[in-house]
Amino acid sequence: LPEVPDHVVIGVASRFVEAILDQAIGLGVKAATIFAACYLDDDDSPHLSARIAAKAAEAGMAVCGANCMGFYTPSAGLRVASAVSPSGLQKGGIAWIAQSGSAFSALPNNDRRLGFTLAVSTGMELVTTVADYMDWALHQPETRVIGLFVETIRDPAGFLQAL
Repeated sequence: LPEVPDHVVIGVASRFVEAILDQAIGLGVKAATIFAACYLDDDDSPHLSARIAAKAAEAGMAVCGANCMGFYTPSAGLRVASAVSPSGLQKGGIAWIAQSGSAFSALPNNDRRLGFTLAVSTGMELVTTVADYMDWALHQPETRVIGLFVETIRDPAGFLQAL
C-alpha cells in the first residue's frame, strides 16, 4: 500500500495473528479487527490472547475482538464482518453493542427499518470494551439510544462512567 492503513482486518487462523499484528503495530496502524479466537492448543504463558492484548494496548491500538464478528458504522459506509452482512444498512440513531455474535447479527439482519450509528460484536474485548464502544457512541451526535447484549462487564469502572 502507498500509505499506512488506519485499520487492519485480521482474518486468519490464530497461529498467524500475532505476526500480522506485530507488522501492523510496526507500521503504526491504530486499529484492528481480529476474527480468530486467538487460542492455541500448545500455547506458552502468557497465552496468545494476553500477548496480543498487551502489545496492542502498549501501541495504543484499538482492537475489535478477538473472536468477534466485526462491526458496522453506516455513517462511514463501513462494514467489517466475518459473515454475510446486510447490504443497505440504514444510518440512524441506534448504537447496538453485543457480546453475542448471534445477537449482533439479529437486529441489523431482521428489521431493515432500523437505523444504526454503530453495530458491533465485541468478542473477547482484548483491548476495546463495551464501555469504550458506549463512550464512542455517546459522543456521536446521531446516537439516540444504546442497546446492549452483555454477558459480562469486563471494565466495570468504565461501564459505570459511560452510563
